[in-house]
Amino acid sequence: MKVNQTARMVNPTDVVIPLIIAGCVAMSVLARWWKTRGWQSWPCTEGTVETTEVQEVSSRAGSYFVVDLGYSYLVHGEYYSGHLRRRESEPYVYARAMKDSKVMVRFHAEKPESSMLEIEAG
Repeated sequence: MKVNQTARMVNPTDVVIPLIIAGCVAMSVLARWWKTRGWQSWPCTEGTVETTEVQEVSSRAGSYFVVDLGYSYLVHGEYYSGHLRRRESEPYVYARAMKDSKVMVRFHAEKPESSMLEIEAG
């Protein structure tokens, strides 16, 4: 009995490109973690939410909304800014409530341009 087997050639780009994309995503996550490790012990200052922007994000599982918050804060007489992106179930209500609000900002003592916005989970 003769069995017909066909070997499938794998195109290297079908493997390499997804690996490069996964590597870039992993490096981005790792860089963010490295930059902000230990942020809970950083000093605090008051900041102000200057901008809010609602965006719809689509994925295979459906779509959801995120709110981008742009904030500013003052350290040793100099202004700095940062941003936070978070998923929200009521994005427009949240964005309106946060605009121009006072928030707690934690900043890296040696690099005050590195910051984390400290807000309650919503």
